Amino acid sequence: MTRSFIKTTGTILLGMALVGFLFVQIAPVFTGARDPNKPKAQNIADSYEPPFQHEGTGAFLNGSDTVALYRLEIAETEREVQQGMMWRKHMDGDMGMLFLMPEERMQSFWMKNTYVGLDIIYISSEGGVVSIQANAQPFNESPLPSEGPAKIVLELPAGTCAKVGITPGMNWIWNRL
Repeated sequence: MTRSFIKTTGTILLGMALVGFLFVQIAPVFTGARDPNKPKAQNIADSYEPPFQHEGTGAFLNGSDTVALYRLEIAETEREVQQGMMWRKHMDGDMGMLFLMPEERMQSFWMKNTYVGLDIIYISSEGGVVSIQANAQPFNESPLPSEGPAKIVLELPAGTCAKVGITPGMNWIWNRL
């Protein structure tokens, strides 16, 4: 073997080693692979939570006695009603979302993309509790209908109605801030 052949072969092998090394270093950028020591990027749906907007207050009454008071976020536009409690990860015990529906009729809600369990309270235009869907399960897409015509729908944390004693026939009053 000649010295030039050995030199040429060595240069080629060194070049191939360099290309291999560079490939190993930059390939993850092009293939989507990543360093296992880096934290995983979260899905936007897992990290996003709409902030609570305190827009009103409301109370359940049993005769003239106040049973419970709530801070309210109000959903009244079509978009607000459709989004509702979707993407929320928590709900304080004194917090509620009040839906002002366009007309009094049979209403039905579901729990699509809803992370927290809810009590869904259907209320007539006169303020009487029509019916309650208690302990609605997160992410359940089954319809949860009212048992009579309702104009207002209130969502509270799951178990609230049983804990506080909210029942059909009770009165609901509220005001906008």
